[in-house]
Amino acid sequence: MLIDHWPLKGLRVRSPRLELRLPSEGELAEVADVAARGVHEPTARPFLTPWTDLPPAERARHVVHLHWSRLGRWTPQNWALELVAFFEGRPVGIQDMRAVDFGIRREIVSGSWIGLSHQGRGLGTEMRIEVPPAVGTA
Repeated sequence: MLIDHWPLKGLRVRSPRLELRLPSEGELAEVADVAARGVHEPTARPFLTPWTDLPPAERARHVVHLHWSRLGRWTPQNWALELVAFFEGRPVGIQDMRAVDFGIRREIVSGSWIGLSHQGRGLGTEMRIEVPPAVGTA
């Protein structure tokens, strides 16, 4: 089984309303569709990298490419993990965690986004609160 070779596949982070985990291929396509439908109002600029300014199809492709590329470059020292947030069993966004020279720095950076149609219910806040416990820091 894949989990025998890639244990991160079994990682699950749960909060009262959300589950954060690696997606299946179909679920990755679903969260890419969420991004394609919009992540913020067109006049907002919430990210340093303007990936959300891309046309919808390119925005979706960006989500898929970033997910695969980060998993493909994973090492214990330098890693990035994109966990898809599921609400009521459906993908609503992504919470990521990244580290460079983790064994030395012991520092993790995180980022997140949630689909525009899922905002305003506290789901983004709830998924960000789960990051420190998930990595063993408080």
